[in-house]
Amino acid sequence: GKFNMKSISCAEKKDIRIIARIHTECWREAYPFMPGQVHLNRNYQFRFEQWNDWLADRSGLRAVFVVEAANQIVGFAAVKPNDDPDIDAIGDLHACYLLPEYRGTSLGPLAMREMARFLYNSGQWPACIWAFRESPYRRIYPQLGAVATVFRDRIIAGCRLPEIGYLVSDYEIFAQRLNRMISSAAQRQTGSLRRPRRVAGLPG
Repeated sequence: GKFNMKSISCAEKKDIRIIARIHTECWREAYPFMPGQVHLNRNYQFRFEQWNDWLADRSGLRAVFVVEAANQIVGFAAVKPNDDPDIDAIGDLHACYLLPEYRGTSLGPLAMREMARFLYNSGQWPACIWAFRESPYRRIYPQLGAVATVFRDRIIAGCRLPEIGYLVSDYEIFAQRLNRMISSAAQRQTGSLRRPRRVAGLPG
């Protein structure tokens, strides 16, 4: 059925296992272009520790959200201050992953709207988004007003993975376009999840 703002809430300690599992599974499923050693490196244990650290952060500048449908967690999203000197942003729209059957619904843009809102309201704007060059999901960012600014390689487990850094300067345009995506996805959702379409997965 319909998804709404209640579908997105702040993650709690008890959610770390499911977040780590979704993160690990989504990387394997969405990024088949990555060498096996990258996936071995970014395994469940790595993700569990990563998200455990995030939820322990009490600065008020990071946030992790869980995305729910049918009374279960089907995705997550995370934002933080930008600490990357290569891009001129204050906030980082760091990660947004949904299980495959929920991509193309309004959940992706709903989660991104919540991420943007958090960064904007905490004074962390303009924001950046990093995406792997080979990721099919990155085509959505220019449609939302994000501008490809940095082209470089990211090294994970000794492997070079080309990535692109997008800068999102205009919050109003970004929010408006997400709202448009949310309403058109909601119109497509007629009571049930039909053929899934591919939507937003950010590298994290």
